[in-house]
This record gives sequence, C-alpha cells and structure tokens, in this order.
Amino acid sequence: MDAISKQGVPSSQRANFVKVLERVLSREQDEEQLTPEAAFLQVGVGILGYDVADGYLTDGPKDYGFDYLDISSDSCTIFQSKSVSYANGIDVGLQVGPSYLDDVRRIKEVLSNLDNIPVDCNKQVGRALVALKNEISRQSLKRIAEKDDREAAPFPISVMLLVLAEKFTSQAQTEFAMLRDSSIQYGGVSVQVSVIPVFIDDLLEELWSQRNDDWKDRAGVKKDKITLRVEGDVIKDSKTAIFYAKAYDFVEAFDSLGYQIFEPNVRSEIKASKVNKAIRDTVSTRLGRRDFRHLNNGITVICDGYSPKGPKERPTAFEVRKPGVVNGLQTVKSMHDAFKKLKHEEQLDFQQNCLVLCRLHQPDSVRHIEDLIKATNNQNPMKPRNLRSNDPEQRAFETLFAELGWFYERKEGAWSAFSSDARGWKSLGGKKADYFKTRSNGYKKIDNADIAQNWLAFIGFSTEAINEKRSIFAEDHLYSLIFLRRTAKHGYDYDFKLTRETSVYNEAKEKSPDPSAMILATLVREVADHLAPSRKQNRERAIANLDLARRSRDEQDRELDADPGYQKGKMLRGMLTLFVEFVGFALFRALGDRVHDRSANLRKTPSMLAIFENLEYEPLVKRYSERDFKKDDIILVLFAAFEHCVGALYENNSWLRGYNDAPVKNKYIYSPQTRRQLLDELLELDKRFKRAEWVRDWADGFNERKGVFSQIAAVL
Repeated sequence: MDAISKQGVPSSQRANFVKVLERVLSREQDEEQLTPEAAFLQVGVGILGYDVADGYLTDGPKDYGFDYLDISSDSCTIFQSKSVSYANGIDVGLQVGPSYLDDVRRIKEVLSNLDNIPVDCNKQVGRALVALKNEISRQSLKRIAEKDDREAAPFPISVMLLVLAEKFTSQAQTEFAMLRDSSIQYGGVSVQVSVIPVFIDDLLEELWSQRNDDWKDRAGVKKDKITLRVEGDVIKDSKTAIFYAKAYDFVEAFDSLGYQIFEPNVRSEIKASKVNKAIRDTVSTRLGRRDFRHLNNGITVICDGYSPKGPKERPTAFEVRKPGVVNGLQTVKSMHDAFKKLKHEEQLDFQQNCLVLCRLHQPDSVRHIEDLIKATNNQNPMKPRNLRSNDPEQRAFETLFAELGWFYERKEGAWSAFSSDARGWKSLGGKKADYFKTRSNGYKKIDNADIAQNWLAFIGFSTEAINEKRSIFAEDHLYSLIFLRRTAKHGYDYDFKLTRETSVYNEAKEKSPDPSAMILATLVREVADHLAPSRKQNRERAIANLDLARRSRDEQDRELDADPGYQKGKMLRGMLTLFVEFVGFALFRALGDRVHDRSANLRKTPSMLAIFENLEYEPLVKRYSERDFKKDDIILVLFAAFEHCVGALYENNSWLRGYNDAPVKNKYIYSPQTRRQLLDELLELDKRFKRAEWVRDWADGFNERKGVFSQIAAVL
C-alpha cells in the first residue's frame, strides 16, 4: 500500500482546505498549549478517525519513534508524526528525504524483538508495547482454546507515517518501497506490518469528505442524485422500498459526495469503533463479502424522492434524489475504507458480490422522521450532541437566536443544509441564508457546541469547558446546567466545584439562559483570540524589541526564554477561555442576581455592537493597539485588566515556580489555584480603585466610578 487511497480534494478547493487545516492546527496548539509538532500529531490522528484519549499517546523523549498507538484485540495502528514549521503557512510543495524514514526503521526494529522492549523507553511506550504483546499472544491462546487448526489470519499492524509534506523525494520513495511491508512472528502468530505514508493531500481529502455538505461532487458540479442497483426482489409500497443493493453504489456515492449523504444522521462517524472494524474485516474477504448481506443490519435512506428503473414489478435500480443515510453511516464509511485498501482484483469481486440491505424512504413515509432516525441508530452509540439536536430546548434556541439575527447550528452540517435549501426549516419562519448575512458578506452563524463550552466558562467552570467538552451533551448534569438553568452565582463562589452534590444545581433557577448572553460569551472568546498576539506575532514582536533578528534560532530561543514580555505573551495566548470566565466573573460581581437579564446589554457597548451585528473585529483590534479606550467600552477595558492580572500572576514567584515546574502547562493554567489567583487579582484591582485614583490608560471609567464592578454596573 503506497499511501492512503484517495480521489483527492477538489483542486478548486485545495487552497481553502489548506487554510482550514492551518486554522485547526493553530487552534489545537493554542487551546491545548502544545508544541507545533504535538498539535500536528493530535490533529492528524483525529482527522484520520482516531481519538487520542482512547489509545496510548507516547510521543516524547525515548519514544523510539512511537508517537501514538491504538491497540485492539485484532489489530494495531501506530502513528509516527513528522512535522515542519507552519508558522508562516503550510508548505504544500515540500518533499521529504530518506531521513524521515529513520523512526519507521526504529519502530520496525522494536516490533521485531517484542520480548526485549527497550529498558530506557518512556513509560507510555512500555505500557503500549506490553498491551500489544498481550493482544498478539491472546490470538494464539484463543485458537488453542477453540481447537482451531485452520491457518490463522495474520495480526495486522499499520504504521501510519504522518508527514506535513507533499510527497517523498525519489530517493526516499525508493527506500520506502523496501520498508513498506514485512512479516514477523511473535508467540506463534504471524504479524503483518504495513507502513502507510499520510501526506498533506491525504489529510485534505479526509477534511473535504467530512466537511462537504453541499450537493456538489469533487469537481464542484451540482449533483443531487445517486443510483442504487437492485439484486433480487423488492418489497415496496407507495413511499418505501426494501431491497438488497450493490454495496459498491454506496461506496461510490460517498467517494463523490462525502459526508453530505449523511446530513440527516443524528451522529457523525464513530471513530475506530469495534463495530466499524468488524465491518471492514468482513468485506475485506471474498467469503465475508458474500455473507455481508446477512450479517449487517443494513442501511436506511431517506430522500426527496426516487424513480424505479426497469420493469415496474421488478425494478433493477432506483435513482434517488437527495439521499440521506439516517442509519448506516458506519457501514458506508467502513465499506468505503475497506474497498480502497483492496487490490484491484478484490475490488472487482467487491463490486460484483458484496450486497447490503437497503431501506429506502420517500417523504412522509413515517409521521415523524426524527423517530425513524433515532429508532434505527442502534448499532453504534449515537453522538450525544446530535442526539440532542431535536430536543425542544434546542429547537427553541434555533428560533430565538434567529430573532437576534444569528443562525444556531444545533447539529453538525446544519448551516450548509439550511443555506442549500431553507424550505425544511419551519422553525425559522421562512428566513433564508441572506437574513444572516453581514455587511461584509459573512454570515452570523454559531455552533451550539461552541455556545455550550463558552457559556460553561462564562458561568465559572472553564476547566470543565476545556477538559469535558466531549461530555457536555452526554452528561445530564452538565447539559441541564448550560441549557436549562440560570446559575445563582459564579463558579468562583462555589470554589470551582461542579459535581451533582454541590449547591450550584440546587441554587440555580430552572430557566434557560438568555440567548443574547450565550452569544456574547462565545464572542468574548473570539475577542480574546483577536486581541491576544498569536505565537508568531508574539515571537516577532519580542525579537524586534530585543534586537535579535540577526541571531541564530537557538540564540533567539535562549533570549526569549528569559524575556518576561515574551513569556507573558505565550501565557496570554493559552488563556483565551479563561478570559471568558474572567468576564463572566466581573459581570456576576457587578450585576448580582440581575446578571442573566442585563448581561445582554454588553452587545450595545461600542466594540461589541460592531461584532454582534456584523462580526467586525477590526475596530476593536485597532483601538486596542492604539490604546484608545472609551469608558463604556467594557470588553476592551476588561481585556486590558485581564492582561494586567495575567502579568501579576507572572510576577508572583510562587505561582511562576509552579508554572515552570508543571509538566503540562495547560493543566496548571486551568487549575482552580490559578483561576482563583487570577480572579483575586481582579478583586484587588477593584479595591485599589475604591481606595484612590490609579492612573492607567484603560482605567478612566474605573477611577471615575471608584471601582471595576461599579463601572460595569453603571454601563450595563
């Protein structure tokens, strides 16, 4: 296998998807406080369908080339990541030489001698290799227990060489060919090791497939129909047809349209699940393909309509208009992935002999399509966010946000589906995409996952917002606190403890938060993102200030490590969600029990008005850079106060020692200790203004009202 098999991202969209990848990498780096190399590894692993939390993240000193391992009972996937600097953008034409294969050689050397795991490897590598040994050994023991004398299938290990480059040089390609496939023996089990390079275009291809939610194919040509060929008889009535379909027709549809054919589904792909692996294994063999129709639950498709082809009583195919797979996402994606890895003659056999049960529904085939979607999604667990998408409060927020001029994305792909065809969105009262357009031709759309995360931070639980964002829609106590209640106090006053036993729930009012306030909480994070210097800006500014332009990179790094300005800039960049919590705390202190009713007034202040109405951040950035502070421009003044408080933390020797000693800086930044100290600094700032005037270019309003919170209350 030379590389991940692909048709390629559409050439007209390649540059756009490069920008998407750059943004994803930048956000991962900032939010998780990762090095560029670590961010690329985690983003790449995620794009390719794996969850870092479910495997062994082994990247680090003494990793012997192993960066991440995903181990199951019958296979193993190993990631080796190679990144280059992308601070100035991804070099899409980069070719990499033979040295990029050195760690692959190290990995294969360790795998060939599993009984002698390197004694100096890091702990995670050691744990992962022991787990791998155990799974391979179980294969042999299982066969003995079952008295199975048939030739065993080899245990497959895939080494994914994740490279931020276009391709190998010719010399590297020649050397790679010699490394690509090999077999080893361990514990009486044959182990097949395959090395698979993953280049930039492979990642872009996956991104395109996941994000294509328009009825256009890879060439950008409008396409909203697919053909499903029939094998055998059809059970049908006026609005439904049930039949065995050629599995390849679904593979081809996914190749052409990507995730658009899954738009109605209440969940997106479940990454690396056991069910998906079983599907791939079954359709990878000739015998499995012939039995697949009997082993799989089938695929349920809703559509705008279908037309039978061939004899009326025995159709040979159906032309399906705007198909939507509501159950069988995992089946289609797994069949697609397996097909792409087959040799040519096996692909021909797949096309001819692999069938899958298809249930095809026209509009109004059932009274409530949501019931059909939920009832048929039972082979793999549903993604909680999408399962909640049809709950009454989510539909209500969709309507309420629209009244404020914002499109509320209550599930993945909602905006693209709406902008393509608004007729199905009855909750929006006939509004079309242009209703949400800004004067700069952008669109005011907001994702409910972002809303949930930032609102949780705003009310004082930023650690949960960062660390438990995957649980927000799954855990009732988190979900209800965000979408169904109004908290009485900020998390600071509950000692940042958020468990079912704490009084935060008992004291909260059973009423959904104000939609304007929820939007503002999300926009506040975007404000921080625009005002905090990027890593590149921070570095360039520090190099200019210290006159280091002519120094080597190593010399620059040594100087920057000792420069307080540069270090504070790095810290600030990693605290974007803390700023949301900081603003929430300031408003809770200023407005008390009126916070939920009056926070929405923040949108009328100078900087936030332009952002809320038209997503215009440039005036805010310009005023901040020119130190042009107006007394009533609360958000701009609060960011200046936030920067001051972060600086005070840095100057606290005890806190700084803890930060420097912390193995994971992000965890230390979002620890209750740091958050309390940061907000205590704001309380001290308020006391300072009450005692006497304190001259700062951003503090006129605070001086005038003799306090931070009194000024906020006066404005809001």
